Amino acid sequence: MNDERLQQMVDALPQRIEPGHDLWPGIEARLGQPQRARPVLSGLAAAALVAACALGVIFGLNGPRPGAFTAATAAHSNAVVAQNIQIVDRAIVQVRDALHRDPTSPALQDLLLQAYAEKNRLTIQQTELKLTRSYTS
Repeated sequence: MNDERLQQMVDALPQRIEPGHDLWPGIEARLGQPQRARPVLSGLAAAALVAACALGVIFGLNGPRPGAFTAATAAHSNAVVAQNIQIVDRAIVQVRDALHRDPTSPALQDLLLQAYAEKNRLTIQQTELKLTRSYTS
């Protein structure tokens, strides 16, 4: 197809196309409606931050010091990890509820995956603490 033929086809197109029906009344009606509230994710982020901080305080930035981990500290640490698992479980329920309301939200889907990953990490840590406790008893 040459440029002249293309220009003829473009010139043959209508200059204006009217919609099949007036769209403005529907748009105007929706303008006055309150917008649907987005789920608040800050509480979930705060719960994850609390869990991470608690674990950081318990184990330090480089993990437990060799020889300083007694059965008593293992038991206490296990209790803290169990509480953190409960926090993450509550966060999972909240994110799943939010996803039920907004199933296409990539942020919520990502947050749910992160929450499950955190629960998995905490569960592994809890198992390791139980093993440590059994060896130090």
